Amino acid sequence: MKRALEGEDIGIVYSATGQIIALRPVSVYSDDYAFREYGFSDKEMSRLEESLAAKDRAALKSGRLKRWQP
Repeated sequence: MKRALEGEDIGIVYSATGQIIALRPVSVYSDDYAFREYGFSDKEMSRLEESLAAKDRAALKSGRLKRWQP
């Protein structure tokens, strides 16, 4: 892995098919992950974030959720 992190091309051969799988560092962003994994559009992601925030606010108000304080 260290060699891949340093920029060297690393390939892993999958013996069942002979295909080569590349090992290389990638940047992952939460919005990119949500789109790729779940197909969420930006608008859907915004609605989900607001829905979760509203649930958190309601849980804090009712005492079912407490803020973490170090």
